[in-house]
Amino acid sequence: MTTASAPFVALDPADTAAIGIDFAALLGAGETVNAVAWACTPAGPTLGVGTIAGTVAGTTLSGVALGGVYRVTATATTSAGQTLVQSITVRGFPA
Repeated sequence: MTTASAPFVALDPADTAAIGIDFAALLGAGETVNAVAWACTPAGPTLGVGTIAGTVAGTTLSGVALGGVYRVTATATTSAGQTLVQSITVRGFPA
């Protein structure tokens, strides 16, 4: 799984990638991620169902265009009522 600490993710247009964003550094003591919504701009690629594993929000991404640059954003809601937004850039490159 690729995390948001990478400056960007290179994805072959024929592949599906697992993408994860770790919210640990943004959570208070005992705070958890309760829900996550994913978005991709510009539209086009397909996002999978969002998941939560501890402090990491995950999804899959497929259908990027060769040379395309996309911003994949996770909006998380926490047990303390915070709304946290983090993004990662994905670029379509051949393998």
